[in-house]
Amino acid sequence: MVHLGASADVMGMRIADISPEIVEQVLEAYPRLGFNASMTELLVSQVKQKPQVAAFSWLAEVGRGCIHGFTSPNWQVVLDGSPFAE
Repeated sequence: MVHLGASADVMGMRIADISPEIVEQVLEAYPRLGFNASMTELLVSQVKQKPQVAAFSWLAEVGRGCIHGFTSPNWQVVLDGSPFAE
């Protein structure tokens, strides 16, 4: 359930399922105050500090979209680098 609330709060997912009046009340009580820029800055800083944690997650998309030259391994690269003989 938490992921549904967080997805609505962060990205507006399924916001149409909530009455416009409730959305307006929540935004009046808790204005976003530059949330998008602040959240992006926080996530970019985490990916820069520990790029390995971004592999195979949505954080890799943050890296690719916001950090010039960022790369993250894909499945085939990791599989090809495994130490196991076939």
